[in-house]
Amino acid sequence: MQNIWLICSLLWLHTGEPERFAAKENTFSYSLGNRSVALKVTTYGNSRDVVMINLHDDETTGVKAARMVLERTGGVLLSIENNNQRNITFTQRGKTYRFDPNRIFTKTGIKATLQEQGQHSTKPAISTVHGFSRFVLNRIPARAFVLIALHNNDDAGFSTLSYMKGGGHESAAAAVHRSDTHDPDHFFLTTDQAFFRQSRSAGYNVILQHKKAEDDGSLSIFYGKKNKRYINIEAETEHVGEQREMIEMAVAFIRQADGQSREGAVRR
Repeated sequence: MQNIWLICSLLWLHTGEPERFAAKENTFSYSLGNRSVALKVTTYGNSRDVVMINLHDDETTGVKAARMVLERTGGVLLSIENNNQRNITFTQRGKTYRFDPNRIFTKTGIKATLQEQGQHSTKPAISTVHGFSRFVLNRIPARAFVLIALHNNDDAGFSTLSYMKGGGHESAAAAVHRSDTHDPDHFFLTTDQAFFRQSRSAGYNVILQHKKAEDDGSLSIFYGKKNKRYINIEAETEHVGEQREMIEMAVAFIRQADGQSREGAVRR
């Protein structure tokens, strides 16, 4: 029954009413030492159950695909603006620091990413980056049923295989399903067991994150520690169609699961 509902939802995305939600953009800024970094929040309609985030400004394929879907479904897109660069650089008290914006959601991750990017992590720098992480998290709508993160990779680099036996991220996976029909570069990573089962049944590559995955400060780790629903949609750069299809599948799941949750609340 669940798969039938999912199929119907996906069909609606392509054959339903031709309504398009107009994009309304707001930009919020945060001061990092000598510079200001912008977070663009784009809303489509009044829906807040579907929320997507793009943390790496050099990964644009996911943003293109997300906009195509959100125009049809409604929802919210958050994206860091960083001059098309992955890592964010700032100067504070005469020292220059650099960090990966997807490694800043735990104190352990902040220290590690500052050190990996070439600078010893000082207390003032750690505090500044921690403030930026709170700034990003506070802009995620509280009504978000699931947070969808958008990421892109290069061919034959980071992929589903990275989480399988012998891969560099093997210990981070509680379960892995490798598809016979989808490129391993296109995969889901999730903290939600129901979504893992659904996407596995639908034939996608999908990884269920281990509850004791190493703390690298990523958004997936933060959500895992909070026992909150999180879906990372990873696709190869320039493969907009494939990532759009994956986003549609995730949105259909969210609408299904959120609807069931509301029905259960009413019955209780």
